[in-house]
Amino acid sequence: MSIESLEELLGRIARLKERMAQRGGAGDTLKSDDEFETTVIVESVKPANEVDDDLAAIFVWLWSVRDYIIAKATESGIKKSLVDDEIDKYLCLKLCSDIANRQKHQNLSKSRSCRFARILKSGYSIPQEAIGRIRCEGRQTTFAISQPEMTRITADIVDIEDNRIIGAIECIEQSLEAWACISRGFHIDF
Repeated sequence: MSIESLEELLGRIARLKERMAQRGGAGDTLKSDDEFETTVIVESVKPANEVDDDLAAIFVWLWSVRDYIIAKATESGIKKSLVDDEIDKYLCLKLCSDIANRQKHQNLSKSRSCRFARILKSGYSIPQEAIGRIRCEGRQTTFAISQPEMTRITADIVDIEDNRIIGAIECIEQSLEAWACISRGFHIDF
């Protein structure tokens, strides 16, 4: 694997992070499954399924950095197991592994983090100032978001029992930093 390949991979991750930062969109509709059967429409935000797709893609591509680092390290005579030992020092990378492998294989039979981590459904934190209008009609409430850039995407990484471990965005940032530290430690251009 070449430096150009790594640069392309990191560029893809950066573009996905940029997409995550874009909060405006076609809007989303949420229906409750309780006895009240209410519908909430949030206009002008990125739909939750797009946020989920972006998060899944980031974690898959972020975990694939491991392949590059292992390839470069073994070219220099460093054993793969030594690289994996270094990776395992970072909880964020172990969580990244769990999430990426769950995305690729649908389920985990083993967990690098021992927590069988997954991303709990994403959502938005919307401050009152971002809401332009609220309309209630029967069992339907519509929030017109006039300033989507003020919204914050929320998504937690949870363990097998749904206990929060860390925020997904925070884990992405920490994982990028961890890969940079690992590559510097093995004198690999990053």
